[in-house]
Amino acid sequence: MIRPSKKLISISIMFSFLLGLLPYIILNAYIVIILILSVSILLAVIDIYFSIGLSKKISITSPNQIRSKSDNWFPFEIEINSKVSLETKIEIYMPQQSLFMNLKKDLFALNKSNSDQLIGVVDIQFTKRGKYKLFDLVIKNFSVLGLWEFFYQKPINTEVIIYPAFNESRKKMACTFFNGSKFGTHLYRQLGKGKEFERLREYEKGDGFEDIHWKATARKNQPITKVYQIEKTQEIYVIIDSSRLSKTKFTDQNNKQVNVLEKYIETAFLLGEFCSQVGDRFGLVTFSNKVHHFIKAKSGVNHIKLCKDCLYNLDTSDSSPDFNELFSTVLQNIPKRSLILILTTLDDFSESEYFINNISLLSKKHLVLANMIQESNVEKIFSEDVNDIDGIYNNLAGHIKWNYLNEIKKQLQLKGVSFTLTKNEHFTFEAIKNYVQVRQKQLL
Repeated sequence: MIRPSKKLISISIMFSFLLGLLPYIILNAYIVIILILSVSILLAVIDIYFSIGLSKKISITSPNQIRSKSDNWFPFEIEINSKVSLETKIEIYMPQQSLFMNLKKDLFALNKSNSDQLIGVVDIQFTKRGKYKLFDLVIKNFSVLGLWEFFYQKPINTEVIIYPAFNESRKKMACTFFNGSKFGTHLYRQLGKGKEFERLREYEKGDGFEDIHWKATARKNQPITKVYQIEKTQEIYVIIDSSRLSKTKFTDQNNKQVNVLEKYIETAFLLGEFCSQVGDRFGLVTFSNKVHHFIKAKSGVNHIKLCKDCLYNLDTSDSSPDFNELFSTVLQNIPKRSLILILTTLDDFSESEYFINNISLLSKKHLVLANMIQESNVEKIFSEDVNDIDGIYNNLAGHIKWNYLNEIKKQLQLKGVSFTLTKNEHFTFEAIKNYVQVRQKQLL
């Protein structure tokens, strides 16, 4: 697109005023007027002719990938290779490319680098986790004489990965589960003597009969005791249900309506970081009508990054959960006894019935915890004051669901599964707290 610049408009207005005065100053001024207009038009046309090729002399290099967190401002930096001599002859704009994208200014700030290249910087913010594409920029450059402005799109190909932030939850977890200024140095008191075999030694006073190694005792003709050590590395798997059951809405701390999947992702993010700091191996499973991701439990920064990459773009589906495939996948791929933390919703009768009837497949081999977010109205009847008839009906409906979920909790306890029903604001905290208690008591 080409349009006249402010300079050309100003010159045109000034010339129009002067040309209007010429007939009063010079006789037969029309010849002069035609001459001046002809020269002006010729200059404008020549300016366009020699300026059209300027766009080909400008190339832009952008980063292939940028990673940031939701609601965080980050600089988007580009390199401009231009044979145009003056920086003032180029302006670069960032168009709005997503509903969740914010810009402080759409105009890039241009600066010269040490290598005489132009560096353009603009501040961008994304308000929702996910993967985004920055696919073009708008460049405005001026003609040689500055009479015209040329606008054209310049394609770029930058992938922006936005992780959820969880700043408030992370601060709360750090204050609760860690001591001191160094993250991850809090020592927990371990209960019990451990279950991992270390060595044999001669019997000492106070050793239990259950710890005697009878074959070694027979060989040595004296009592020999087994010595155990506390397991320092355990395997923890978080299983996230992204089916239709995860579409239940709740109000977050910013008074926004979000689905429970966001809380599941927050819990997995923070628990993965926590496991990495205390030395346990962390694994991740996501499923709906099929298993979408299965990441074997490992430790290390790169592994936690891999888990996060599976979560930032996870979305709910309209399908029902397939617990049958989930349980089969877990049994086939996790041979070692592990802590299995299942984040799901069990208020659907048919789905919860199947879950209860088949969860023993996992609980016989693994330690299984099931966590569910408690809706605001799901509680014992008249736990809060009621002022109208609608409030009575709402309390009654909430009590029926609360009673149903408590029955599920009792049935799961009989199958060796701990079921926790928690308000959304305490959900992540309770999940990590349960993991810490399992670690302390050496339940694995």
